[in-house]
Amino acid sequence: MQEWKCAVCGYKHKESDPPEACPVCGASKAVFEPETASPAQEAAGQAAKEPGSASRWRCAVCGYVHTEAFPPDTCPVCGADRSAFEPGGEAGASSQAGAETGRAKGASLEEELRFTVKDHPRQWVDAQILRHHAHPISVHIPNGVLPIAVFFALIGMLFNAQAFKLAAYFNLTMVFLALPLVIYTGYVEWRDRYRSAMTKVFRTKMLCAAVTVICVILLVVWRSFSAEAGGFFYLLLHLIALGAAGIAGHLGGKLVFGRRG
Repeated sequence: MQEWKCAVCGYKHKESDPPEACPVCGASKAVFEPETASPAQEAAGQAAKEPGSASRWRCAVCGYVHTEAFPPDTCPVCGADRSAFEPGGEAGASSQAGAETGRAKGASLEEELRFTVKDHPRQWVDAQILRHHAHPISVHIPNGVLPIAVFFALIGMLFNAQAFKLAAYFNLTMVFLALPLVIYTGYVEWRDRYRSAMTKVFRTKMLCAAVTVICVILLVVWRSFSAEAGGFFYLLLHLIALGAAGIAGHLGGKLVFGRRG
């Protein structure tokens, strides 16, 4: 059986022929290149099959692959402890792909989420959230709009420019409206893709999400009932919301794009 590698995203396909399109990035069949294992790689592969001599360890939570004789004390991507590591795993696999391929009984996430709208309406919705990456998409709204709102609020306060103050309020309102979708899709991702793992990374993300939500609600309500809203504390809430959203976004990116050691 030949192994093929997508030259765009690195996805690996083990069949006699490459797929018509890459299931990860959508690239065409033409970009796939045959993978040839070197003698050293073949020897390492044989050694990994022997009991007690695994050279690759996969984190069962996020799919991070560690290439050492022993697993690390904690996963550098999601923070799971050593007990979460299982022997095996392909080098170069992304954390998200690894989390899907390392599920119980060898079943893929796609297979576990084959629900119909009629029989399982809520499960079907959750499956679409995971299948179409709704959380990474929706989280771009607060991460993209909040910096604009903070900038407008700062300019409005420095120059007493009502137009900028109003623009900041409208941008915050957009963030406020998007937060329920961001929070729910994030919960589904954490529950189903990351097995409800409660590591330091996930606790920090949850705390940052809560801080962002509280700050945005306070700012929107404050400005809705007071056209003269402003001052140091008003601006501070903007900055806290922006910082918390930034930290959560950074940790989310680490989970999605984390690679093997």
